[in-house]
This record gives sequence, C-alpha cells and structure tokens, in this order.
Amino acid sequence: APPLDLRCRVLDSSGRGVQALVSVQFQPGRSFAFVQTSSSGEVTIPAPSGALGGELGATTQEPSRRGSRQFSAQELDSVLELRLTDLGSISVRAEDSAGRPLREQQVSCGPLSLPTDDSGRAQFDACEPGSHLITLSSEGGLPTAVAEVRLAAGESKSILLRQSNSRTELALCYADGAPAARASIYLAPLADPFQGSLVRSDASGSVWLEGTAATTYGVWVSQVSAGSGERTLLAKVALPGAPRRITVPRASSLRGRVLLEAGTPLAGVHLTFSNRRWETTAFGETDAQGAFDLGTFPAGELALSSRPSTFALVTRHPQGAI
Repeated sequence: APPLDLRCRVLDSSGRGVQALVSVQFQPGRSFAFVQTSSSGEVTIPAPSGALGGELGATTQEPSRRGSRQFSAQELDSVLELRLTDLGSISVRAEDSAGRPLREQQVSCGPLSLPTDDSGRAQFDACEPGSHLITLSSEGGLPTAVAEVRLAAGESKSILLRQSNSRTELALCYADGAPAARASIYLAPLADPFQGSLVRSDASGSVWLEGTAATTYGVWVSQVSAGSGERTLLAKVALPGAPRRITVPRASSLRGRVLLEAGTPLAGVHLTFSNRRWETTAFGETDAQGAFDLGTFPAGELALSSRPSTFALVTRHPQGAI
C-alpha cells in the first residue's frame, strides 16, 4: 500500500485557521516530526510506513495557545482539525504579615515553582483554563500562604499571597495514649500533596507549626511494612486551629553511627532514608562523633543513601532495628 499522509488544520477558539508550530508523534516506533503550518493553519506530514496512529499537538506564541489530540490509522489521509485553547497567566505578589515584599520565596503553580524577585513577584505564563492552586513557601518548608485561582480561556489574573503568622500544635500519640516522642510524619496540603514537608515531634510528642497557611492538610506516615511502601494517610486537619491530637503507629528508633572500616567516625555525612517508592522518609547529618538520630518510624524496609558517596556503605543492624 502507498504511504499515507497526515493532513491537519489548526484552528483558534473561534474556528479560524491559524499559523502554528505542530508536533506529531507516530506509533509504533515513536517517530517524531515538527513542522510549521501555513498562514491558514494547514500542513501535510508524511506518515511512516506501518503507522497505527499517534498524537498531534500545536502551539502559538502570540497570543499563547495550545492544543493536542490523538489520531488513529483510519484517520490518516483525511483532514484532522485541531482546535487550540487560549492560555492565560497568573501574576503573584508575595508579602509578609506586615505587607513587606518577600524575596527568594518559592511560589508554586502545580508542578512549576518559581522564586520571587526583589519586589516579591513571580509570573506564571501559558496557564490552562481551570483551577490552579498557588502556594507560597520557603525552601523545603510547608506553605505559608495558599490561594485557588480560576482562569477562563485567555484570562490573566493578579493575586496577593500574604504570609501567615499562625502557630499551631499537633500532639502525636500512640493508641494507648502515650506521647509519640521524636515521631516523623509527612504533612502536606490535601489539594497538592507534593507541597509538603517531613516534620518530627519533640520529646513530649508535640509538633509546633509556625506560619502555616490556612487550608486542609493531610498527615501521612510511611507504612513500609505493609508491602507497597506507600505513605498511609492518618488524618485530615484544618490548619491553623486549636491543638489537634493525632494517633500514629508504634515505631522504632532510627539512629546509629557512620564509621570508616577502621572505626574512625565520619562527621558531616548527609543521610537520606527512602521507602520503596523512593519517597524520602527521613534525612539528617552526622555529628562530630559520626552519630545520627533521625526519630522514629514504623517497622519495615528503608533504603539508605549518603553524601558524600566516595566510600562504600556497609550497614550493620542490631536486633530489633528497622
């Protein structure tokens, strides 16, 4: 059979043909092509022999638009129409509780994070229409401000994120009521679990949260002994608020020393423990005697990595250790 062509016409939201950059991925074989359409939005792309379909995408810069669709082998040699969506933008200004601009803070919109500039601003372009969760946080910390922004197609919005000055206590305990001292949990907004942080209770089982943004959070532990290695959701809490009591599973201490084979302690070694999904469950650094104490965790298997990694790692587990 003679080779077939993929013919397409790119349209804007009103149905008019527009010039655009088109990308095509054919299946099987993952053959790629990148071409420019004519001013009327039309383009013809030769399909590789044996193509069974693929994905078609297109973008324009001014104004910013984007679109994609799947196609089958039966649609080759017919004209495919691809309608683009007008993209918007979100401009963010970050302030502290006194109204002063916050510089070098992390502002996140979905998976994308940007630092604020000297005036406390960050700009997100090419945003799809719909709902976007915007969070403000310091490096590696919990969100200090959260806002949900809804964009119509092609809409641009400006928002203000003001840093919280709240202080909230989470009281961690075991099922028998005893305080869970030095217990590690993962705390994150339910709407965006990736914007979270590992926190550890003090000797009395308390976790003190400073400046936490007002939203609903999930409290997770890594139940690696369950087999899957996934984090287990323990509770949902609205923060900030009154002190909350959260029951955590019984756990073992994760502590020890890092030594050279000759017995010399290694100070300043950064340790990271992960579960089977490579989610970080604990991290810390050895002291001058090579000792580390990273809190308590449910029993199970943990993977250990270290930095610097210029020496071979030999682990010894005393009876009853994780």
